[in-house]
Amino acid sequence: MIGTLGDIYSNSIQYLSYFRVTLPAHPEYTTIEALRNATYLKATGDERRALARIREAWETQTDLRALAASLIRKYAER
Repeated sequence: MIGTLGDIYSNSIQYLSYFRVTLPAHPEYTTIEALRNATYLKATGDERRALARIREAWETQTDLRALAASLIRKYAER
């Protein structure tokens, strides 16, 4: 005999589990996030880490113009 949904749920709750997945981000979102982090770091006075953050993002995705332009601008400001 099939039980009610409540019976099934209460009897199977001990078998529930979960898992976490990290999905890859779209390259443009990664660029925006890197620039946002760099802006925050610069605003808080950590220009060295801001430049490193942009450079790190550019090294992983060298085809993105926004990162290249930002990296050039940061080096020019030095």
